[in-house]
Parts: sequence; structure tokens; C-alpha cells
Amino acid sequence: MKSGKTGKSAAKAAERSSQTGRPVLEPATSLGSGKPKPTAEKGKTGAGGAHHWTFLTNHSHVLVLLSRDPSLVLRQVALKVGITERAVQRIIADLESGGVIEREKVGRQNRY
Repeated sequence: MKSGKTGKSAAKAAERSSQTGRPVLEPATSLGSGKPKPTAEKGKTGAGGAHHWTFLTNHSHVLVLLSRDPSLVLRQVALKVGITERAVQRIIADLESGGVIEREKVGRQNRY
């Protein structure tokens, strides 16, 4: 079984990963056919129109980023996750109301 990426697909995966800040998973092949299975995350497309997906929700992507660097501002989180600032605001409000994170005001910025 092959486990590594080669050639153009590796370059495309690296490019998509660097654009979104998320690891890009290559689609699995279906048994017997040798052709890749189509995979997609609701309307998300990578370079060249190819669909890609992750196992993590946007909530978990935001949570992981904030746990790594609690001083990130919403704009930076939005750019790294690949969603809008407003979506990040809603996700942070959800995480706060669920008791998963707490907001601490430091000067004009927040720490989570």
C-alpha cells in the first residue's frame, strides 16, 4: 500500500494546506476500482476546483488555534481557519456559552 504523496498531488495538497492553515487529506481509493472517491466539505474547493475536507468542525479549528495561541485576534483566527470574522465571533460566543473557553480582557484585546 502506498502511503506517500508524489508529484503534482503533493504540491497541490501543500498549497491548499498553506492557504487554509488546515491539513489536507487525500481522498481514499475505493476498493477494486483504483479511482479516488469524491469527497467534499459543503461548498469548499481547493486549488483547481478540487474538493477537500477535514475531520474537524470549524468550532474545533477555532478552539485548537486559540489553545495554541490565546492572544490571536479574531481576524487572524478567521484567516487561518478560512472562515469570516463574523463566523469566528459566533463560534467564540458558542464556546463561551458552553463553558469551553473564558474571555479575559487584556488592554484592548481579548485572551481566550
